[in-house]
Amino acid sequence: MKSIRLCKAFLLLLVSCSFGAVGSETRLSNDLFDIVGKLTPARVASLPYFYFDCGTEDSALIFPFNRELAALMFEKKIPHEFRELPGDHSWGYWDRQVREILKIAADKMRMPPMKRTSRA
Repeated sequence: MKSIRLCKAFLLLLVSCSFGAVGSETRLSNDLFDIVGKLTPARVASLPYFYFDCGTEDSALIFPFNRELAALMFEKKIPHEFRELPGDHSWGYWDRQVREILKIAADKMRMPPMKRTSRA
């Protein structure tokens, strides 16, 4: 039980360091839901493809927000893929996913074939 509390405390610290303290200007100006919600269709059209996944056993501090973000991105027609997979926020999960993520990145980053022009 103590390790769970330590993990939650660490996660909260990590989130605060990354996104700012709850209610702070930093947190408010970096709120993904707010940023995504305000995107115009023209801006959405210029966005790259996004991929993210989350372990179904991930913390309640992570899992539901990933689902909500995926739903908002779907609503805004942002090109993305969200997967819910067995596992938690751990190196074991990452080790299982890294190859798949690299395949997806390689596929989505591949340049379309160039059109050949005829020479006169």
